[in-house]
Amino acid sequence: MTTIRRVAEKKFHFASFESKFMNDHCIDTFRRFLDFYAELRHDQIKRVLTFFHRVFVKRKQQVILYRLDVCELLLRMVNDEVNVPRESSIRKHLEEFTKHYTYSLTKSLKKTPALYVEVPLAFLT
Repeated sequence: MTTIRRVAEKKFHFASFESKFMNDHCIDTFRRFLDFYAELRHDQIKRVLTFFHRVFVKRKQQVILYRLDVCELLLRMVNDEVNVPRESSIRKHLEEFTKHYTYSLTKSLKKTPALYVEVPLAFLT
């Protein structure tokens, strides 16, 4: 007696799976992890920046990253030449993302003045 097995292929929708991780809890987790950037390896910092880039650029959910704590952390990292030296490989990624982030935030603030209120309030919640 032989058993016939049917295998049905199911198409995997990466975008719908990925969207489950585009929320405040994940952003908080990655930001808190990045708070310890002085103790992290460059590949760990790059992983966080890659996630932020995916949220910010590829998924076009910039508003979720328009937060004062993210702004402050990026500024602190860019200004810290001891733990993120100019000659390090991660510095280029950090500066490129920060430049794109600040440009986009400035553009959004000019376009939508209500963000002047929303960005500080997002930090309080």
